[in-house]
Amino acid sequence: MKRKFFVLSVTILILLSNLILTSASNDELKALSSDITAWINLQSIRSYTIDNATYIIAEDLPDYGFTVIWNNYERTLKITCNYEPAKMSDIRPNEIHIAGKNLDEFDTFVIGHPIYDVFTTNIKVYLDANIVDSYNIDGRTLIKMDDLGRYGYLYWIPFERRISLDIMDKKLYNDLENANDKQELVIAENTTYIGQISNGKPNGIGKMTKSEYLFDKYYTYTETYTGYFKDGKKYGFFIYDYHYSQIRTSDIGTKTVYGHYNYENDMKSGYCISYKSELYQSSSRQESLRYVCDGFYKNDMLNGYGRTLKSRHSPSEEYRYMLVEHGEYIDDLLQE
Repeated sequence: MKRKFFVLSVTILILLSNLILTSASNDELKALSSDITAWINLQSIRSYTIDNATYIIAEDLPDYGFTVIWNNYERTLKITCNYEPAKMSDIRPNEIHIAGKNLDEFDTFVIGHPIYDVFTTNIKVYLDANIVDSYNIDGRTLIKMDDLGRYGYLYWIPFERRISLDIMDKKLYNDLENANDKQELVIAENTTYIGQISNGKPNGIGKMTKSEYLFDKYYTYTETYTGYFKDGKKYGFFIYDYHYSQIRTSDIGTKTVYGHYNYENDMKSGYCISYKSELYQSSSRQESLRYVCDGFYKNDMLNGYGRTLKSRHSPSEEYRYMLVEHGEYIDDLLQE
């Protein structure tokens, strides 16, 4: 509660200061309606398109693994990355796209329409020790998504119209690359491990890979777990990566799952989020489905609040997300 009060207080102070000392609107810059979405550590974040670039709200960043400190005397906003997983976002599905666009109005939504005046501001925004450009919209401080790329892997996925920043991925992969005493280990049939080992078991940073190739059944799959192991078991934060392909003479299907999971004693525990993609292609249809699923786990099952966002893309339908399921779960079962 104290943390929420502090973040709220910072937001209010910046909001009031911006309203008082923000300069006149820049006639050449407008925030435009857009179908581009922005994500940090698999969590969607409110975004705005200005001058062909994607901007996000600096005051939102504490929920995405950052510390944001406002100094009213110096007129500075200092942002540092804590290299922590994002928390469950409270962003509404209709806010994944710009300006809280109502999904009911999707069919009449016009891309590139001016929706906000953009103001310059005398507030100096720092990412660590580096000053970055910033703007103001309606009392909120906006910084360019590209400027956050110094903290992680920044991707542009054109067919999804999505810009994604993966901070935890870069941290764990760098930890693994720079780890001392890495060794290879065969855990079981089709399961291998590379990383730190103690007493013949994974212990420390490492990556476990499971794979199977059954060409007679027309499918292959590979899944990896990257994180910190303890006595052969997964503990703490892990990156999960799964790829499945099925190929027949008339059908092609692929499925990928990319997850940020928390573990205790080798079982998912705490907040977990995954991004799932499915592609189906045949002579009669072509369809792409995407899901964002997150929630609170205990003993490898959803126990607490969970939700599923779903999107669908086909030649006859636009790409968008919809909340298809949410509520309290007990042992993976949604409660009525």
